[in-house]
Amino acid sequence: MRDLGRVDYFVTRCDGSQVRLHPHKGSDADVVYVDRPGPTYFGHLARREPWPAGCWGGPVEECICRLCPDLPAERHGQPTAAVIATAAGMKSGLTDIMTNADALTRLRNMDVLPGRDIDLSDGVVFPWVRWVFNQPSIVALFAHGVTKFSAACITWRHRTTSPEVVGLVFRMGRLDAAPLALLPGSKRVSISVLVTDDWGTYPVVPAMQEAAADVYRWAVHNAAA
Repeated sequence: MRDLGRVDYFVTRCDGSQVRLHPHKGSDADVVYVDRPGPTYFGHLARREPWPAGCWGGPVEECICRLCPDLPAERHGQPTAAVIATAAGMKSGLTDIMTNADALTRLRNMDVLPGRDIDLSDGVVFPWVRWVFNQPSIVALFAHGVTKFSAACITWRHRTTSPEVVGLVFRMGRLDAAPLALLPGSKRVSISVLVTDDWGTYPVVPAMQEAAADVYRWAVHNAAA
């Protein structure tokens, strides 16, 4: 419910799934399917199409991929239980999209110490799936799945200068691929592979290094104000 004039009804069905109904005065009600809140899911995410069969039939522990892939075989056939999202699990029209501006505001307000990260995978502190779903360029880079999504405060030294640089980014760990740094902007998302070498851990794209440092400086300034 994003505005004061909107009324939604949540219906819990006998299999444990939920449906959200939003009535309209002059047309049929909007019907969206929502997941159940809990540590294995991402709160009240909503889809235009029903969740795949099998999402509700077994114990929560069996739902290895928290976005519930299309087939039970995919759910149970992941190479590792650490996979929390796949491209297949992001299909079928998620609603309640989060904008880049919202995501950037959330990142700036993350209280992350240099060299540390905050695990956001369960979607409780930051419902990252609502934001990522609106970024096809990111979903296309999932490879075989996402293993962790976090806010990371990374530190490194520029090859040409001696002072240490600190930056704040979203970090997306991927199965069978290098992790990515994601930084929402006003019109697009900057994406860069994260590397670790003698200069620290940092995005390989120089422009993103500067942008990440700016986000960190903004967060520090506002925390001190």
